[in-house]
Amino acid sequence: MKIGIIREGKIPTDNRVALTPEQCNFFTNKFFTKNLSKPDRSSVTLEMENETDEESTIIFYNILGTNVLTEQKSLFKGLNSFDFDIKSLESGMYFIAVNSLSGQRKTMRLIKL
Repeated sequence: MKIGIIREGKIPTDNRVALTPEQCNFFTNKFFTKNLSKPDRSSVTLEMENETDEESTIIFYNILGTNVLTEQKSLFKGLNSFDFDIKSLESGMYFIAVNSLSGQRKTMRLIKL
């Protein structure tokens, strides 16, 4: 990728490719389907699809990269749903990493108000 200043009215070519709605749904369903915060903001429910049965580690990191919450979970083939108590976490942005024993890693963001 080249980064530069646009001069003399020259417009660089746009190499982005639009995704179809089916492709958007595929990526959404493949990684994480929902992130549901409870109204009282004391817990969060993660729902995710998995292709096989396996053990995983779910880690919450704060914006500085510090591990603030770690739990071991068993993922089963199909839809998995887990509740996490987050009332001890301060307001801010967190990253949630799901690491499986097979080496796959899925990540998402959580903003706690």
